[in-house]
Amino acid sequence: MLTLRNETEATILQVLAKGVPLSRAELAREMGVTRSTVGAPTARLLDLGLLRFADPLDTDPKTAVRRFGRPGERLELTPGFCTFAAVDISFGCIKVGLTDTLGGIVAFRSRDIAPAEQTAEATMAAVAELTRALIDGRDDVAGLAVSVPGVVTDNGLILRAPTLGWRDVPLTAQLRDSLPRIDRLHVSNDASLYAAAFSNRHPDRLGGNAIVVWMDAGIGGGLVANGTVINGNAGLAGEIGHMFISARDGAAMHRLEDIAGYAALMSRSRALGGSADSIESLLDEYRAGHPGTRRALQDWSRALAEGLTNLTSLMDPGVMLFSGPMAAILKELEAETFAAYTSMLQYGTPPARWRIELSDDRTLVRAGAIMLRHDLFTFGEGAMGRAASGLRLA
Repeated sequence: MLTLRNETEATILQVLAKGVPLSRAELAREMGVTRSTVGAPTARLLDLGLLRFADPLDTDPKTAVRRFGRPGERLELTPGFCTFAAVDISFGCIKVGLTDTLGGIVAFRSRDIAPAEQTAEATMAAVAELTRALIDGRDDVAGLAVSVPGVVTDNGLILRAPTLGWRDVPLTAQLRDSLPRIDRLHVSNDASLYAAAFSNRHPDRLGGNAIVVWMDAGIGGGLVANGTVINGNAGLAGEIGHMFISARDGAAMHRLEDIAGYAALMSRSRALGGSADSIESLLDEYRAGHPGTRRALQDWSRALAEGLTNLTSLMDPGVMLFSGPMAAILKELEAETFAAYTSMLQYGTPPARWRIELSDDRTLVRAGAIMLRHDLFTFGEGAMGRAASGLRLA
């Protein structure tokens, strides 16, 4: 049982979670307190094994070694203190990873699953099997975070996940039954999880108000106001892919992700004569000048720009951050998409600054681990909604 005694201990851990070893004096300066304030808390955290001394000649957390403390020695988190498990459920694939305390991935497994066979039951069975394979025999797992491309309520009910064809799936309850060793379990929307983790890890890159757009099979969003992710009254905020926009060629209104989502874009490209079956091959066709693919991506770009214009009118964000598999497409079409976006803004409305962060297949696994660690290192109520102090390791 880990119990943090006060905010000072929590702040020390949060500062060192950035991955840079610091001496007690440097730590005190970073926190804006005196060196004596951090003395007793760091001693206790060293005794608990949460902290260790890094070699003063080597500040790389991956190669630092344990030493006896002396004045001026730098402190760092102990990578092996605990592990965090995270699951990324996406369209056609399940990814499960285990990270150490510093966030380094120590184990990772993935499994493709045919979209037609990706029922809630089949997915849960695969998640449980893959997770057990990683955590069985371990006594250091400090929680499990699960991300889903859908609308997730505060109690872990998947209200709807259109790209998966799910409705009213009690995901948290099912996982508790199948993984009883996991004491701390959190299920969240993939975009909201990424937004929370990025805001926690890089608050300076988002500023006070931002919109984080996760681009995958659907288009999800995380809303950040004054540095805090907004979950909404029932935890359903940020479903920007479900907003309605005008469709191409003056047709009826459609949801944004029904035009700008992965499946919709690939279908549109094939209907116009393209043959791409992946984001990479789609971009290859676009660069080669295939007329149908270029038309499909032009439609995609304008639909996305319209949705982002609506969001700007609603939230007035300083920054828009884009990530996820389809962010690679936006990077290719950034200039024309941004131009269309700014052309649609009302007079006097400043455009948001755009940041594109390309993702990989482990991005959401790392994001889940970051938020589990944040809660473990929080005194009182954690960001995931349960008291973090007193967290029991599985």
